[in-house]
Amino acid sequence: MTTLGLQDSDSSRGAEAGHSSGTGTAILGPSSDREADPQSPAFSRNETSPFSSEAESAGRGAGLQSQAFARNGTSAFSSEAESAESLESIANTFDLLKAAKHGGRVMRLRISGTCVIVGCTLFVVGMWLYLSHEFPWWSGQLGDSLWHWGLTALALAVLPTDRKLVYFAMSVWVLALMLVGLGLLTWEEDNSVAVFKKLCEPFDDDSTAWLIGLFACKTALAIICFGAAFALVRAALVLYPRDLLASFWNILFWYMAMMACGDLLACTMALALERPRPPNSTQPPAWLSSLCWVPNEVVMTLVLSIPSFRHRMQAMLASRGESVRTAAAISSLLSSGDAQKGLVKACGLFRAVSCDQLKEGMLASNGPDPALFSLSQAASLGAVDAFLSHSWHDDPPAKWAALQVWREQFKAEHGGREPLLWLDKVCLDQTNIEESLQCLPVFLSGCNQLLVLAGKTYLTRLWCIVEVFVFLAIEGKSENLTIRSLVDASDGHGSLRELVEQFDSSKVTCARPEDKDRLLGFVEAGFGDLTTFSQEVQRRLMKACWTEHWDSAV
Repeated sequence: MTTLGLQDSDSSRGAEAGHSSGTGTAILGPSSDREADPQSPAFSRNETSPFSSEAESAGRGAGLQSQAFARNGTSAFSSEAESAESLESIANTFDLLKAAKHGGRVMRLRISGTCVIVGCTLFVVGMWLYLSHEFPWWSGQLGDSLWHWGLTALALAVLPTDRKLVYFAMSVWVLALMLVGLGLLTWEEDNSVAVFKKLCEPFDDDSTAWLIGLFACKTALAIICFGAAFALVRAALVLYPRDLLASFWNILFWYMAMMACGDLLACTMALALERPRPPNSTQPPAWLSSLCWVPNEVVMTLVLSIPSFRHRMQAMLASRGESVRTAAAISSLLSSGDAQKGLVKACGLFRAVSCDQLKEGMLASNGPDPALFSLSQAASLGAVDAFLSHSWHDDPPAKWAALQVWREQFKAEHGGREPLLWLDKVCLDQTNIEESLQCLPVFLSGCNQLLVLAGKTYLTRLWCIVEVFVFLAIEGKSENLTIRSLVDASDGHGSLRELVEQFDSSKVTCARPEDKDRLLGFVEAGFGDLTTFSQEVQRRLMKACWTEHWDSAV
């Protein structure tokens, strides 16, 4: 009996994991008794399991199940055989969570660890050179360049799934920009305030144009710094973390470009207006001092102008192994904290509904209805027959008809038994939905197959795409994926296969903006950019299309 699977539904749903066979050998990829897919992730349980033996695995599973029952006060076991299967499923799911979190840590170490080490080194050395007076005059410009690169490297360490860290990084940059602006106004040599005081004092008329130009340049550069800081603060107030991170890199590009233009103008002004220097002066000409800032600013501007600069750098630092990328992406969907505690909580909240309890109207709207929760029952991992995946925007009668066809086929194959389904609207506690959503990866791993009711909007809904992709990525094969197409080619939308070929993840939508931000962050954490993700989704779905029979709804 298959005991693992990870899926989801449109609107307010979570992530997916995968299936393992009854022998419990495959957690995030093909097992030894399956046909291995060379392009699929292969997180073998033998490689990642925290259990040293089958006895230890069963013991751990029993302990986790006991804690879960202590939470909900029920037991879903009806026989010793079912109990054994559930314990094995729990142990396998625990392995899955451990493997996913390990993949996330590996990805984090390779990206964030490298960027933090490089960034901190550049920042400390840069500030030392910038503030020290023991080195030649050009050390200040070099130090300024190094600490700018250091903060940029530290910003690269932040992933779109680091929701709190994104805001912290923005705060650091706002502080740095404010300090640079204040330095230009108050404490740097020839700062705006000092120049303004000179303008207010009697001086040689030949110096008037020079002082006015110097004051204008210093003030303009300070305004650029303050403007960039204000833009970051405003973005942090209105944008979700992933969009804020993207906005930050755009603001940084324009900041460096405008600073380069400002320093070039200052250099030009100095060449035209600067008075002759005293013969014994050790300071460089003003034009040269301004020009020394420009090369670094131009280089940073060119680097930041590269499309998807952040994605490319993080992809280069990260492992090129597909399995690690996929595990890291799945890890970003899991609730934070200890894997065992998360599993215990999820087991206590895992529920299912008998298919004969469902009504057509339940597939029509994703509006919360707490009364439906009473239709579901506590379930053990591996005891739920299917996770129902569909778009709330597809035709409800068509979805209902397709579900009934699948239901009758299931009953015919299982001696008339009604299938148990996981449906978010019924199985999630609507009065405590946030806690339930954090457990969705485990809920998905407790279902034996993914049942997809795919209408014309299915591939435009982000939750649907994420669930199918993660299911296929973890399972490695599509044998436990059942797709019922609701698409009628005669209505001008093309076949489901054509919709797959046209799929573009940049055009997907989500009911809640915060869900979209989180899920696209999940995509970028594992795959770098949306283009790579789109290609991977197309590849996996087309493989399922060619290797498995895509059932029609009628």
